[in-house]
Amino acid sequence: MRKNIFLFSGAFTAIFLAGCMAFQNDGPKPEYHLRPVVGPNDKVYSYSDWDQNVRGKAGNAPAPAPAVPPAKLAWEETGAAGSAAERGAAKAGFESSAAAQSAAGEHQQALDSLAKAWALSPGADEARGVLAKMAVVISAMPSPPRQSDAARRHVVGGGVYVKEGNFTGALGEFIGAINEAPYSARLYYNAAEVLGELKEYQKAADMMNSYLFLAPEAPDAPAAKDEVFKWEFMLKRPK
Repeated sequence: MRKNIFLFSGAFTAIFLAGCMAFQNDGPKPEYHLRPVVGPNDKVYSYSDWDQNVRGKAGNAPAPAPAVPPAKLAWEETGAAGSAAERGAAKAGFESSAAAQSAAGEHQQALDSLAKAWALSPGADEARGVLAKMAVVISAMPSPPRQSDAARRHVVGGGVYVKEGNFTGALGEFIGAINEAPYSARLYYNAAEVLGELKEYQKAADMMNSYLFLAPEAPDAPAAKDEVFKWEFMLKRPK
């Protein structure tokens, strides 16, 4: 039996639970469990008996996927304003600002600057390099970094789509949350699990590895690694 866990910020617990209840059908209601994961501002919700209550039960078929373009991370977007040289100079400027802010103990400001540098990355390797700098800043913080209201709004929307079985819609929301707060490790976990449901196994593994990169000491890191192993197996398994 597979267990799929989707993780959401705790600041809006009541709002999310109320939204979930609004989408219940007339059958038995799934249970919701709340437990701390990394810190007081970082919670995870898990659906009990996910396959039976959300996706597999008769009369509760997944909602059709919306006709929207595939979700993209900010640095994957093309046609951004400015030349490559201008973008590179701006990226270097944000990274320099982040270094100064981190040295001054202004860790959240440093992460915000690095988020802007991440969005300007010309490719995956450069984006990963910015994530490495984020991980250094996060390791010096006494508590997990905060999420903006914009990021949490996307997380809530993604949770509604998950409840409906609309994983394409959920992915769009979770990617939107990452674009707002790319330093928040849990957002990558959310996106990874949805990509796994969509059978995008390589992308799912990449997302989960980003989660592990930013939160290597998370209590559920071993389980997250097992998810990566599972998706890697699915990629190699004979058709």
